[in-house]
Amino acid sequence: MITLCPNCRQKVLLVYFEKTGDQMSHCAGCGTYVHATYESGAEREVWDFHFEKPRPVSKKKRGCCCELLLILLVLSGIIYWLLNNK
Repeated sequence: MITLCPNCRQKVLLVYFEKTGDQMSHCAGCGTYVHATYESGAEREVWDFHFEKPRPVSKKKRGCCCELLLILLVLSGIIYWLLNNK
């Protein structure tokens, strides 16, 4: 079975969906996960699709040691200058 991704309209293949009744796959274009279930009864067939888009990973900015060293160097220079100019 083939379904379309709701975000980028790219085809998502669900090869074993009707044989096993349950399959999960992902869209190659945007990374959306497709979870599909299929249940066949005497009077009706139940198809259930869920689409899960992963949240983007937030990149935290690491503190730079260079900035801290520069501040310490400037402060030590100011303190040295103040102590020697008395």
